[in-house]
Amino acid sequence: MKSWGPNRKIVFFLFSHKEAKGEEEECLCMIPDRVVVGTDVSVEEMAFIIQPSIKHRETVLFHQEYYWFLTWKVSLRVYSSQAYNLLAAFFPLPSIQKIIMATLSKIAKAFPKAVSNEDLVRRVSERLMDFGYNRSNTLLASSLCCDEIARPLESNFASVYGQNFSMGGLAGMPFGGLTSFGAMAAHIPDGGSCLVIHGPHVGVDSQGNVGTVERRGKANGGACCGSAVAATGYALDVLSGKSKEAGFPTEVTDAQQAMVGYLLLPHAERLSKAEDTMVELPYALYDVQRGMIEKIIQQGAGNVKDGTIAVVGGLQINTPEEYSDYFLTLSFDLYNNSGEKVEDLLWD
Repeated sequence: MKSWGPNRKIVFFLFSHKEAKGEEEECLCMIPDRVVVGTDVSVEEMAFIIQPSIKHRETVLFHQEYYWFLTWKVSLRVYSSQAYNLLAAFFPLPSIQKIIMATLSKIAKAFPKAVSNEDLVRRVSERLMDFGYNRSNTLLASSLCCDEIARPLESNFASVYGQNFSMGGLAGMPFGGLTSFGAMAAHIPDGGSCLVIHGPHVGVDSQGNVGTVERRGKANGGACCGSAVAATGYALDVLSGKSKEAGFPTEVTDAQQAMVGYLLLPHAERLSKAEDTMVELPYALYDVQRGMIEKIIQQGAGNVKDGTIAVVGGLQINTPEEYSDYFLTLSFDLYNNSGEKVEDLLWD
């Protein structure tokens, strides 16, 4: 991984214009719309950090002093601190917008290929257009955690497909089960199809710590996903012999949390051996969820009368309030109403 060097300031200048012609003099004479400053960021991390602003990347030109990304709508230049100071002496630059480099750099390392919520919605909706999915004939369903910070992803998809049907419970597990899937299927518009979004969520805070995030109105971070973190503690204690296995949950007042621990217990050794347990945890939860979702679809697909079932599964990544959340897509499949997978729609 190529580095910019220790303590070197990196400045991103984003120029919005109708066409990126790639003429150096023209770009230099434009006043930037936004300036972002960071330090100690690799080329790969830089590309990840600015990717929500980059659409339809066409050309990458490499220069000694900076990297220059050309796109259809945005041209981006990255200058060393010396070039920034020189440019600032001649042009009235806007105020510098600092971003939490630790958060986005950690996402790039721990969850490579994650994309912003907005980019996810665009990719999914574009793929499903080829199969006739649109707002008028599609019912959106989700199996995400009860946590309020899981709701923005539903809202992002709802902007395209309308309000969602919720199947999920703690840690995003589809605790609504076969009954909720059948009820959802009965609500699909005549001749239409359904889109199911599922996945556990994990926080990455402003310091780059995984498994925690600053929430609205709170200065300090808190566990994210709290249910999953608690279940991990239980599973590891059972593995080490500190606690006895609780068995299948029987107490109704906290049945979901007990069930999360029960389902995660087979993954205890995997979590104990992980380099970072909080990074491995959402992957383990996803494996549990995927197995549950596949069983529900196989048994309940017949309730979808005429259409198909599109299922997007992955990891929902929550960030501090001022930034977009991200999603790492691990599966994107299309099933017929016999429960058979007919298309793998996952991008590279």
